[in-house]
Amino acid sequence: MKAQTESKIAVARNKYTPQFKEQALERADKDGIPKAANDLGLAESMLYNWRAKRHSPSKIKSYSKPKWRGLNEKTPDWKRKLPF
Repeated sequence: MKAQTESKIAVARNKYTPQFKEQALERADKDGIPKAANDLGLAESMLYNWRAKRHSPSKIKSYSKPKWRGLNEKTPDWKRKLPF
């Protein structure tokens, strides 16, 4: 058997305008996501993701640690005694 060589091919990604996304979601609400995705030539998962983002309060959820704000008069005593 011959070993297959990997070729790097740039994949063009489509960028859709917010107006197009909204119209696609309105159509999906009316006709259903599978039919709308098929008619528009989109993946069903793309419409599901757009719908989820439309209903979420923020697009990106942050899971980072809260920033250290230092000690102040409202800091409890147990926090003041931490070794760091």
